[in-house]
Amino acid sequence: MISGKYPLIFFIGIAAIIIFIIVSIISPVYALIPLALFVVISMASPFFPGLQMFLPCIMRGTPNSQGVALTFDDGPDPASTPPVIEMLKKHGIKAHFFIIGQKAASHPELIRLILDNGHTLGNHTMNHDTLIMLKTETRLNKEISSCQDVLKGFGITAYTFRPPAGIVNPKLGPILSRLGLFCVMFSVRGYDFGNRRIGNIGRNILNGVRDGGIIMLHDRAPSGGAPVSELIAQMEEAITGIRKKGLDFLPLEKLTGRKVMEGLWQK
Repeated sequence: MISGKYPLIFFIGIAAIIIFIIVSIISPVYALIPLALFVVISMASPFFPGLQMFLPCIMRGTPNSQGVALTFDDGPDPASTPPVIEMLKKHGIKAHFFIIGQKAASHPELIRLILDNGHTLGNHTMNHDTLIMLKTETRLNKEISSCQDVLKGFGITAYTFRPPAGIVNPKLGPILSRLGLFCVMFSVRGYDFGNRRIGNIGRNILNGVRDGGIIMLHDRAPSGGAPVSELIAQMEEAITGIRKKGLDFLPLEKLTGRKVMEGLWQK
């Protein structure tokens, strides 16, 4: 949550200092507790973006939306993105793809395939460095802006950003604001570890999905020799089960009520 231009962690820090001063007058022994708690919260917050300590992140759709949105990370991948697109076409679903800029630049035909089928794109950094949030603001800005430039090369402007590994930091909010982006996370995932473990994707999603949910999957090829067909089967299991729950699949833009992309391919 943001209050004015200051993130929530700022006000928690101020409160910790005030409590420290008051408690130190009464009992110096316990005075360090609020400061210690603030340090713990600060260290844990990057891994829990839902706490919204550093910047607002959309975790789910609007209430009573009667649907969910499918999102995919880490593509495009020539082995798995085309089958995923075909599966989505078969089920009449429009999804949102958070793409890696370097992969998009290497496989422009896959970006065109995604866009030609009416899906939308988001920014997932240029190289998907899982430690990017530990690096300098300059490096973080370059990773995000470079991916944005790649997307613009396809005639579109993306407005959504999802951080690698779902980790945020205090530097991210101002960068996204400057680039006209907002952070979109997820409320349910397949626990596929980047398609390293695909055996229970369907079950995991069905166990966690609720109305308004934003589902996070991956359109990268499975590792460990697992066939893409198994990945598709797991996704279809989730799709079928979600519809049996009476939920529809909505484009991310409709689910969240926020424009996610515009440009030549916008439909």
